[in-house]
Amino acid sequence: MVGKLLKHEFKATSKLMLVLFAALFGVTFLCLALEWFDFDSVPLQTASGLVTAGYVLLLISSYFISLAYMVVRFYRSMLGDEGYLTFTLPVTTTQLVISKLLTAVVWLVLTGCVMIGSLVLLFHDSDFLEQIFEAFGRIFSNSGIVLTIVIYLVLLLVGIFSSMLQYYTAMAFGQTFSSHKILWSVIGYFLLNIAISFVNMFVMLISGNFSAAVQLDETEVQIADMDQYLSVLNRIVGVQIAEYIILSVVLFLICRSLLKHKLNLQ
Repeated sequence: MVGKLLKHEFKATSKLMLVLFAALFGVTFLCLALEWFDFDSVPLQTASGLVTAGYVLLLISSYFISLAYMVVRFYRSMLGDEGYLTFTLPVTTTQLVISKLLTAVVWLVLTGCVMIGSLVLLFHDSDFLEQIFEAFGRIFSNSGIVLTIVIYLVLLLVGIFSSMLQYYTAMAFGQTFSSHKILWSVIGYFLLNIAISFVNMFVMLISGNFSAAVQLDETEVQIADMDQYLSVLNRIVGVQIAEYIILSVVLFLICRSLLKHKLNLQ
């Protein structure tokens, strides 16, 4: 059943997301096309500058547009007027939340990939991109650094899961009130962030990450053994990954419980 829900979610969200991706690539190709022309007049130079500024603005805002859309989509389909239909479906609350969460994470990851692809296209023949590829070549020649990069990618992925669940849990909390639900959702989000900040500090202290981070700063210039440096860094990131996973599970259970036992669509 989760598969059918995912299919429906991707179909419902693909319209805006594909338009966003097409717009980003369209402006990218427009910027590439402008490189073929020699602009002598001020109006043409102004137009070129506006296109470039538009590209930068669209590139920066793409991820935030995707994130905002996924948050609004959850609220409208689960807690808005569509919620009456959503919760009459022969599926569990767990399946509903999982389908929303997986859809959002996939689109956010794809948005990041599209942004990177756009930059690669734009700078495909520049020395800057060539230097980046050369740097990556040197990096991937060191197996220890490759492991660190993989760990950071895992951290990024579980971080996206955790972030989305913070939004979902805050909205699930806000809908329990009879009025001002959006306001209470915002308040719930800030309260969650405060609580999570305290948890982060506590975990850093009891796990030794705080002292390890201090050690990392002290040895960043002096250290002669890169493997030792990476080992300390990987341990810090590994603890953060474990924290994000546990946090995601807790947030998921809270969100599911609120939607299952405290649902208030009026």
